[in-house]
Amino acid sequence: MPQKVMVAGATGYIGVRVCQILYQKGYELIALVRPQSDKSSIEKWINKYIEGELHKKEDITDIIKSAQKENISYFIACVGAVNYHHHYELSKTINVETAKNIIDITFSLQKSDSFEKLVFIGSIASRGFLSIHPNPDEYIDESRDYYVKNQSVYSDVKKEAKTVVQTAIRNQNLKALIIEPGSLVGKAVGNKTTTSIGLINKVINGFPVLGGGASFISVYKVAEGIVLGMEKGRIGETYLLGGENLTMREFAFLVKKCHQHYFPKRFLDMIPVLIIPEKLSYLLGYFNIFLNTQQALLGNAFHYINDTKARKELGYTHTKKDLEEAIIETFLNDETTDNINDY
Repeated sequence: MPQKVMVAGATGYIGVRVCQILYQKGYELIALVRPQSDKSSIEKWINKYIEGELHKKEDITDIIKSAQKENISYFIACVGAVNYHHHYELSKTINVETAKNIIDITFSLQKSDSFEKLVFIGSIASRGFLSIHPNPDEYIDESRDYYVKNQSVYSDVKKEAKTVVQTAIRNQNLKALIIEPGSLVGKAVGNKTTTSIGLINKVINGFPVLGGGASFISVYKVAEGIVLGMEKGRIGETYLLGGENLTMREFAFLVKKCHQHYFPKRFLDMIPVLIIPEKLSYLLGYFNIFLNTQQALLGNAFHYINDTKARKELGYTHTKKDLEEAIIETFLNDETTDNINDY
């Protein structure tokens, strides 16, 4: 019999890709989704749905009752969102309260001998960031943490959510591991999008970029890494999934290169990539022009990743070609990358 995997956030930006890969590998899928979710993107892969709001404590009892009726082997939790407009309490509810409820669900599943582990998806933002261009010895890995409280709402809520899970692993024998990816790139799923998609659209339309950098990563490769973590990852460990460590300007050049391949005569692609000075970007963020203060802060920082551990222990891979295909997918608006193999 195929093993059962319950996926929370199955209709989300990462979750859709995770479900596709799990289905292709022969797992039986149970999707934990919100009642109002559009299930059309995953319905061909799902064996059963469990509905409920993970940030609402009153829904958790019913979710647990439904989940305990199944013989679940793995629980993948790729849920969460951040409001960049300083709404800490809203972001905390969606991320931290959800993490606490995911832990309660996992403890209920651990009562079954068939259950193996929870795979909790966090973010590299929980480790903070550097304000200057780092050298390779400073790239963020599992042993490094540059987090500073109150520096970013995004970092704060992701750090708090991760700490909740880590504490349960350490003190309560929660059978879980944590995966932290970089800056996701790939086609939007319905209304689910990412900061990188917004950045790509701005670059295509000739806007300048900020002065920081990130580890830009194909969302499909992240989904592959999550499934590898489920299959091979060790309980109690944290794995970072990186992509290509690029400055915003280098990423913009790559976007233009990809775009020019399909639209070679487009004038805007020939405009040089300009950088918004840091002080000006904060001023624009303060008045909410093109971006807000949180986006200005993160866009001027560096989030470079050393993912040696995931590559060695999980067999995770990511190449520049993977990133290029993810970039192309965003502006060609296609379901797959089959039509870009000639790139």
